Amino acid sequence: MKRNRRFVLDDSLRPRLLRYFHRAPFSRDDAEDLVQKTMLLVFQHEGDLTQEDRFVGWLYAIAHNVKITELTRRRAERRVVAGPADDAPEPRVAAAGEQALERDERRAALYAAIKTLPPRQRQCLLLRVRDELAYEEIASLLRLNLLTVRNHIAEAKKALRRELSESPEKETR
Repeated sequence: MKRNRRFVLDDSLRPRLLRYFHRAPFSRDDAEDLVQKTMLLVFQHEGDLTQEDRFVGWLYAIAHNVKITELTRRRAERRVVAGPADDAPEPRVAAAGEQALERDERRAALYAAIKTLPPRQRQCLLLRVRDELAYEEIASLLRLNLLTVRNHIAEAKKALRRELSESPEKETR
């Protein structure tokens, strides 16, 4: 019976995990590999989960750790493969680097703004946006009323818009 449950879990969770990893800077093939690693860890440690109603959060915690481990490994690999620092980049590469830097600055401002949100708003927003959970799933996972979840997410979005529109970077443009 446990084996059949695993197939059902794998079939129902695989598409969500693929989206989760594919949104990160991973190709489709890499995302597939990371889903495999995540599912292997889930099945190896399913006995560690004491409260089944917290399964989705536990699953995404494992997926997040797999993602961070892979990103860390890739950063370390790039440092080893990178050539001498005094090599001048081609102009096209420099422009792409500037765009990446600008994107990273915007992302850092967003993360900083998210950290200022009240904990429950931040939690609801991240489960909805980052983990692509439905409002009903968030309500069930956090044991909140559906309308409360919707309100937390709406208030979080409003606060982020306000915070990011007031940032000095926006004022200088």
